[in-house]
Amino acid sequence: MREFGARSARAPIEMRVDLKADNESFAATSKNLSVGGLFVATDRQLRVGEQVAVELSLPGHVLPIAVGAEVRWIQMSDGRPFGLGLRFVRPSFGLTVAIHGLLR
Repeated sequence: MREFGARSARAPIEMRVDLKADNESFAATSKNLSVGGLFVATDRQLRVGEQVAVELSLPGHVLPIAVGAEVRWIQMSDGRPFGLGLRFVRPSFGLTVAIHGLLR
């Protein structure tokens, strides 16, 4: 269930995102990014509530940034790419600052 309240500003940023769930790693592509999370296009099916490790290769950054995330929702089709809505879990201050910079 989605919490009520204002939705964070989002930027339509496409970049490679590496995910790890249940000791399996796979690559996905971000479609949008916010301070609170991101949407990734992927054909991997995960469950709502599942915890994943995310590695982001942010534009303008040399090294990827790692963060934990939780699957909040799943997009099945509707002519749009299959994907996952991910909420960051305890993002670092550095990641938060970097995303704010991209959203400006």
